[in-house]
Amino acid sequence: MNRIITISTLFMATFLLSSLSATFYNSLVIPYNQSGDLLESGPTDSSKEYWLNLAKIAWRYYDTTVDCSGTGLPRAGYGWRYFTQWDLGHYILSVISAGKLEIIPVEGYCGTRYRLRLIVEWLKSVELTQNNQMYLWYRQLDGKPAKELSDKETNVSDFGYLLVALAVMKKFYPEFAGDIDYAILTRINTIAMAEDEEAWRQPSGLFKYLVAHGFKYFGLGDKKPVASALKTLKEAYDSDRKVITYGVELPVLSITTEPLVLAVFTLDNDPLLMDLALKVYIAQQRRYEYEGKYTAFSEGNTGLDNPSYVYEWIVTGGGQTWVVSPLTTPIIFFKAAIGLHAIFPRNYTREVISFLISKFSDLKNGFQLGIDENGRLVDYWVDSTNAITLMAAEYAMRRVQAPRLEQYPYLCTINNTELSATIVIGDTNPHGLYGWRAYTVDVIGSIWVGYSLGKNFQQGDLYTYLDTHLTQVDPESWRVLFSQQRLDIAKCFISIGGPAVNTMSYMLERAMGAPFYLKWINGRPYIESNLTGASYGFSDDFSWDHGIISISNHDGRYFISVWGLTHQGTQAASLLLKRHDLYQQILQGLAIIFKWKDENLNGVVDVEDKITLEEAWTN
Repeated sequence: MNRIITISTLFMATFLLSSLSATFYNSLVIPYNQSGDLLESGPTDSSKEYWLNLAKIAWRYYDTTVDCSGTGLPRAGYGWRYFTQWDLGHYILSVISAGKLEIIPVEGYCGTRYRLRLIVEWLKSVELTQNNQMYLWYRQLDGKPAKELSDKETNVSDFGYLLVALAVMKKFYPEFAGDIDYAILTRINTIAMAEDEEAWRQPSGLFKYLVAHGFKYFGLGDKKPVASALKTLKEAYDSDRKVITYGVELPVLSITTEPLVLAVFTLDNDPLLMDLALKVYIAQQRRYEYEGKYTAFSEGNTGLDNPSYVYEWIVTGGGQTWVVSPLTTPIIFFKAAIGLHAIFPRNYTREVISFLISKFSDLKNGFQLGIDENGRLVDYWVDSTNAITLMAAEYAMRRVQAPRLEQYPYLCTINNTELSATIVIGDTNPHGLYGWRAYTVDVIGSIWVGYSLGKNFQQGDLYTYLDTHLTQVDPESWRVLFSQQRLDIAKCFISIGGPAVNTMSYMLERAMGAPFYLKWINGRPYIESNLTGASYGFSDDFSWDHGIISISNHDGRYFISVWGLTHQGTQAASLLLKRHDLYQQILQGLAIIFKWKDENLNGVVDVEDKITLEEAWTN
């Protein structure tokens, strides 16, 4: 956190979760044209246009502050021509998002590859300290260390976040991987930082959890400080130390919104992280409902002489809640609201964003920081606000552009004619985070689904895998990761079996902010909806059950999760896909909760049974 304190000094030196009514919904738009002038109306936030408009405004920050004909390096603030590795990480991720959103071209002068190449070339020759570490600050003008500001070395937070961004770059632009690895693992003594226990005392809470992944992505996850930091979230969840604020239980952990949304945007699917993100969303919504003050806690510049920078902690490491340090009027940060809204597009953040945009006075250089609770405009442009907006837009676009369940089975084809699908079932050996085994009854469901796909499409490919073939489990951090090399085989993946027995289903459980998920209550599984607050169970004699079917979009591939609380619910979910022609009124939106009842009392799932739609998430 020392990084942020330094930045602040230097800068100043120069859930209402119910359905939204159409009238209110249509009033919350991006009300600006390309010149920043107020418009009468615009697209809604479930549309591509809404998020693209937001991203285009945010890109203005970099469009006006980065010179492709010069160093191509960023600056931390509009009037501050210096940057840290944290700022460089923001810029890298913003460039990648802008390219995906087609705000800038991928190829050609000043396109995505051009900009990223300038950064990589700089990293290969950047001036380092005598310890072969990067300096804390560099000049945008010439890329040299800004020793006039500080001759200190960088810190774990800044450098770790840069590593996260570089790992994302390597994933989407693998041609840069060799040069990046040379810069990070040969020129820079990254190993020494990974092993420096004293250096790892600097970050805390979610910041530490986020940046530790950067070191892990470069093969340093086994270093003691890194390995410990990767357990931060799981240990906080396992601990008995909890706080309850406005009716929401949160772990005792340093929590603010910025590192939380950055982790969601940059790390692979992380159900624990998504659970925390939802609780943080609800806690801030509840504070608004109780206190009548919009709440979007983060950290950043205040626009004041004193204090010039503020940290807004929802929870501190000591268990205090709603702590603003140094003490000042809380700021409603745009980056916090837009980040959470991309993950959970609900009424509360929709209203906060509309309020903030209505108060912003000048969007020609991107979005301003926010508004404090007394109505004062924090009138300054910084990279973090606009970088997070770009990442938020790209993240939300995955959901906006994801196919709907109504499009099954054609979403599992190429050109609606050639099948391209993989069916994934749980391994019958003990495995995964729970150490449970799947049972062969799930194979029956996969046969149903595979038979139906083969019958519908006479050409193409259908593959079958165990979950252990396609995922990797890290029990210490309680995470499941894709085995990326196996994801090129098909356009569509259908995961059959619940999160406790199928690690792919676990990984997909809260993908793209899906509001339906498994919850354990007194050792018994339920499906919970955070849209309605309802919980859904099953009967002990297995005569009725509930299940989920959801769809998500990851790197251009579609993933369908199909499961019930018991074997009967999983069979019923498989039947819905097998006989999709009979159940079109149930298969809708991005996710559903359904109820199955053994109507004919024969003890098996068949078309004579009753299957009803309980809830649908249609975005």
